[in-house]
This record gives sequence, structure tokens and C-alpha cells, in this order.
Amino acid sequence: MKALIAATAALASLVAPGPAGSAPVPTDPPARPAPATRADLPAPGEGWYLAAVEQGRPGREGLRGERLRLELVAPDGDRTRVGRALRPGWRLVDWSADGSTALLTVDQPHRVVLRVDVTTGDVTRSRLPDRVAEVILAPDGDGLLTVDYEGRDTRAPLKRVSADGAVTRLTPDVDGPVLPTPDGTGLVTHGPSWRQRAIRLLSSADGSVQTVIPTPRRCTPVRWWDDHRVLVTCLAHGATTLGLVDMHAATYTRLTARRHPQRSDLGHLDARRADGRLYVQVAGPCGYAYLGRRHPNGRITHVEVPHAVGNVLLVDAHDGRLTLQHAINCDGAAPRSALASFDPSTGKERRLVVLPRDRAFAAVLPYGERRPTGY
Repeated sequence: MKALIAATAALASLVAPGPAGSAPVPTDPPARPAPATRADLPAPGEGWYLAAVEQGRPGREGLRGERLRLELVAPDGDRTRVGRALRPGWRLVDWSADGSTALLTVDQPHRVVLRVDVTTGDVTRSRLPDRVAEVILAPDGDGLLTVDYEGRDTRAPLKRVSADGAVTRLTPDVDGPVLPTPDGTGLVTHGPSWRQRAIRLLSSADGSVQTVIPTPRRCTPVRWWDDHRVLVTCLAHGATTLGLVDMHAATYTRLTARRHPQRSDLGHLDARRADGRLYVQVAGPCGYAYLGRRHPNGRITHVEVPHAVGNVLLVDAHDGRLTLQHAINCDGAAPRSALASFDPSTGKERRLVVLPRDRAFAAVLPYGERRPTGY
């Protein structure tokens, strides 16, 4: 799933602005003013997003990145830069649930992480061992959680690295993404072997197993669906479907299924509810991703989004609307990257942010929503 997500994020990069809804797109839309840079950054809240925006030279195969910036995006689309620009290669991998801290990582020439104070723009830089494969913020705010690769046995131990550099080994092998619980006391992950059909809850303090919940196939966490259920992707016959694991009742419920033949449906990566219906992030051929709607009989159909070009990525849902990231094209002009609020009941879209031709979204994280390692 990680490869599919990375492919969809890389391909969903460029876009062109225009008015909301299905009205014609102007051939030369006015440029939006550059985002403000403030000493006292706004405090993010519900409906806000933290975006990594790549800047560079547009080319035939997309943007040739020259620098990366963090930007806060308000519910009305107002943007505020956070911190200084970074060189290419940095990835936004985590944002704390309270919105105060962002975590970025880069692999070359060494494994380095940046903790960015989103309220001040201050940056703390530290180096990690090169064997670290994935890293996120520790759920209690003290240091980091890392998934390492050790030796030829391909084991992936989970470790805590505290603020003073002390390393604590929590469990010898996690074999998949690790998702912190909302209260910071636990970690949701797959079993220690890819063959295991279960979701485990580990203690974030010492890595001990608190709960093991059987699943029908190999499943890994995506995000929290609500305060006690986790959305998971489950692998079967070379493709993924979605389910919900109730951490309180210790039960699994299937959310989506694939109907054969489905040449354009290669798996389901995420889902959101809006207007009483379920909308699914579907992986299509050649790394293409699109928005689908699940019907009562389980069938998933393609949802058309006005003026969208290429990938349509499902970011969030609020008040019956979906937040989407996709590309739009203006009468054959160079495509541009956009973040938009989409009403699936009417098929109309309100664009929050449309970036210039030399910029593209590299990642967009919703406020208050933790993501697992490797997302």
C-alpha cells in the first residue's frame, strides 16, 4: 500500500485555477497573492491543513523540485508559510494531533529529521541511524518512534528515541505501519509476521501486547475512523480492501469489497463519509488514483470531479463535503496543483488553494489526524 500511496502522491502534482463549481475555467485566471509570513503564526484548528509545497521548474514529467516549504492552510484557503524553505528531498511525514509540531525527514546524504514548531517556525534538527526506515512523533510528545531494519533477517524492531537521545526497544518486529492511539498510550499495528491475520494494540510505554484482534486477512492501520475504530487496509489476491477494527469490542467489520472483473479497481487506500455516503480512494492502473463512491450493493463507481486532470486524492471530509487534492487544466495550459472542497451531492467544487505553475503539493495533512509510519 505504501508504494501505491507514494505513486498517487507523486503523480497528483499539477493544476490550473478557475471559478468554483462547473462554470467554465478562465483562460488566464488572476494569480492568488503569495502566502503571508508571520512571526506569530496562527493557531491551527478543525478544518486546517499543513501542506508541503514543492517549488521548481515545470517539465514534461512534472515539477523538478528546487525547494520545499511548509504552509498552513485555513478553512477559507488563506495560507501562511511556516519556517524557512528547505532543499529538495525532504518529506513531511507527521503532524502532531494538537497541531504544534511537524516532522520532516530526508535520506541523503544521511538520515536526518526536522521537528518544526508550527506556532513559531523554529526548527530542531537531529540525525538518525541510517538503518531507520520510518519515523513519526512519539504519541506522548517526547521524542520519536522509529521502525528500523536490522541485519539480513529483515526484522523491523520498533524503538523510541527520547529527546535526550536515549533509545528504548519496544518490540522486536512490527512488520507494517504503526499508528498511535488518540490518547497516546497505545500503538496499533499488524502482527510480527506478514502471515499473521490480526491487528495488535501495543503499549507505547514498553511495547507489551495489550490486545490481539483477529482479522480475515493481513490488515494494516490507515488512520482512526472515530474514537474507538481504526480504518485498515487488508490484502487479498494482490489487492487491498478496507475494513474497520473496533478496538473496544475487538471486532472486525468489512467496509469495502472488490467485484470482478474490475480492471480499473486495483485496490482501496482510504475512505471518508460525506452526506451519508461512503467515498473511497481507489488505486487504478499505472499509479492512477481516483475518487469512488460505494453503493448499497457494495459496487464502487467513479465520481467525476469538475475540471480534474489525472489523480484525485481524498484528503478529508467536513460537513458533508470532501477535501480533495488534484490537478486542473485551463484550456490546454500547463496544469496546476489545487486543494478544493467538493460537494459530492451536487458535483460542485469550491477551490481553496490553486498554486502557481512552478509549485505543487507534495503532501497535505489534516489537523488533528495522526497518520501511521510509512504513510
